[in-house]
Amino acid sequence: ENGRAKRVWGAEPDITDVWFVKGRKWYVSGSRPGEKPGEFMNPVDVETIPGWPDKEFDGFAVIDARGRVQIFDGEGRQLISWTVQTEEQAEPKVGGQAYLVWVPKHKQLVAIIRDVAVVFSLDSEELSRFEISDGTPNAVEALPNGKLLMVYGGDVVRYHLDGFRHGVVIPKQPFGMGFEDVDMAVDEKGKLWAVTDTGWVYKFKRPGKVEFKVRV
Repeated sequence: ENGRAKRVWGAEPDITDVWFVKGRKWYVSGSRPGEKPGEFMNPVDVETIPGWPDKEFDGFAVIDARGRVQIFDGEGRQLISWTVQTEEQAEPKVGGQAYLVWVPKHKQLVAIIRDVAVVFSLDSEELSRFEISDGTPNAVEALPNGKLLMVYGGDVVRYHLDGFRHGVVIPKQPFGMGFEDVDMAVDEKGKLWAVTDTGWVYKFKRPGKVEFKVRV
């Protein structure tokens, strides 16, 4: 809470030329890229898994630029890892091009790499996959009913886990003018929040209906 790191995952700091899939000139890395448990090849997204594997602690999952997913328990120990099988590869663009989304209603983890979504159980079994018709999202969040919300520009589009596109549920008008990116989160009561890169935070009564907004 005071802004100090309590624990760090990854190898020791080093100099490397590993950068996503294409590499780059040598640069100073906060953590040397690696493939051992708890090491990453450019980590891209992290997702908490509340109350798993036991109710006392929250686990979490990480996906890196090579599509490798690692799941850790509440003590930070790696429990399992696997690589998402897809021809798509994340690229180092603003907003990220790989995401993890925990869907508590179905106890499933969705890995998104660019415009491909793959649904997994926590023991790495692939349950389904679909192509996202809108393309690569800027942000992803799961609602309590198990549906997925994805941000495109300022529009928020709802998808089902089978790939069905329900349509735009939040048009960009509530977010005003002048922003370039939006991120979302769902609180412990299942309410949706959004924040723009212009510093406005929005709480929704339901998707599309703003309860209040506040400037950070």
